[in-house]
Amino acid sequence: MLTLYYLIKKSARKTKRGFRQYYENLTVNKGVKIKEDRISKCRVCLQEGSIPLYGQENTPFVLETLQSISTIQLIESDEYPKYLCNVCNEFVLSAILFKEQAVKTDKILKNPVKQETFIDQYSEQDCSDNSEYDAKPTEKESKCEIKKEKKVKIKYAAKVTCNICNKVINRSYYKEHMTMHDPDHKKYVCDVCGKSFRLRCAYHNHSLRHRNDFPHKCQYCPYKARYLELLKTHMRTHTGDYRYMCTECPARFLFKSNLNSHMLKHKEPQFKCDACKRAFHTKLMLQRHFEADHLGIKNHVCNLCGKAFGYRNAMMKHQRHVHKREKMLFGRKPAYLEAEHRNEDG
Repeated sequence: MLTLYYLIKKSARKTKRGFRQYYENLTVNKGVKIKEDRISKCRVCLQEGSIPLYGQENTPFVLETLQSISTIQLIESDEYPKYLCNVCNEFVLSAILFKEQAVKTDKILKNPVKQETFIDQYSEQDCSDNSEYDAKPTEKESKCEIKKEKKVKIKYAAKVTCNICNKVINRSYYKEHMTMHDPDHKKYVCDVCGKSFRLRCAYHNHSLRHRNDFPHKCQYCPYKARYLELLKTHMRTHTGDYRYMCTECPARFLFKSNLNSHMLKHKEPQFKCDACKRAFHTKLMLQRHFEADHLGIKNHVCNLCGKAFGYRNAMMKHQRHVHKREKMLFGRKPAYLEAEHRNEDG
């Protein structure tokens, strides 16, 4: 890829305008001779092409990147242009390097560091232990004097490994993680719903869910939240901050839970039903299927007519079609609306 780097630098000297300005100011002549001239045009912008798309050493990388970015289908045997102009070629090469760098950085960040601490060679114990320096007291004294002037530097690794479950975790979370392995650890129990928590901070965050007021208001829509973190999460629906990206396809999501659900589509279902041999991605999905389809359990009851359903989706569909209930954007009614409706009914 070193060759690509020098190609980009060489092309950058020739291109005085940035990519964004180039594409914003680009005007494509609709009168281009479709059959006679377009083979020699740029496949992206229809300007004069000079760099072949096919038959080059880096052709597989260019085609893969171009198709990934633009979602267009590139086939060598079709009648469409077979070239790129200097600007579009530079952009694609830059995208290749960008992707490679992102992957390298991701590997560095996720690389587990199992060594917990690194302590300077000379510690305070060296200064108090005379056994090693009985023959050379002056050497020990000099090192201890240096030690007094310059404090020992202790470097902590960003991640550590739990010696019980071998899970690699952030050092800052280590003490909290160890409470999972302590059966006698004190638990915090919610006095409203009875849910228990290992950590006081988790218990406190949960208790906010039982508040009756919604002090945090969105400046763009009527949404209101019980606590600030919920409002921050909601704001991503306005900013379009799709920070969670699928590693298998171009899909992006606002919330990590949505990404986790989506990732199941790229995996083979492993949990099989003993009754009908259907396979599911999670134990919970298998359990819900067995209870609803084989045991006939109907836990989801319509609050408008009392009809019961085995699946929540079936109940929601019933409410939309029968009771003409408006479909919610994310499938669930926001808490502030539920609170308002309860106050109205009360």
